[in-house]
Amino acid sequence: MKAARIALVCGGREFKDNAFAFQFLDAQQLIFTFTHVLHGNCRGADTIADAWALARGIQPLRAPALSHYFERWEAGPIRNEAMAMIKPYRLIAFPGHTGTASMLRIAEKYGIEIIRATPR
Repeated sequence: MKAARIALVCGGREFKDNAFAFQFLDAQQLIFTFTHVLHGNCRGADTIADAWALARGIQPLRAPALSHYFERWEAGPIRNEAMAMIKPYRLIAFPGHTGTASMLRIAEKYGIEIIRATPR
């Protein structure tokens, strides 16, 4: 059995460029050939990545923040840290704000390769 190759995807809740995201993820899949797409299960970039994975027959891994258990301000960073601890092969970061910046800092801390997906 092959080992899982996990791509972690993050980006803003307001990111809506499905066409760009699908094209970018398709290109990354040709280079990297990942078996799973891990994301934080929010609207925006996460939802788009989930739809892309399902459309391509790739297993999505959804990691929602446990805001019912942790304070709202700490739930996202705790979830982001947990996703990084899974040791994905790379982080694909679409445009975003505070949560995306948090995920980028955590990925750097864990030595995860970061690919920035910036529409022109």
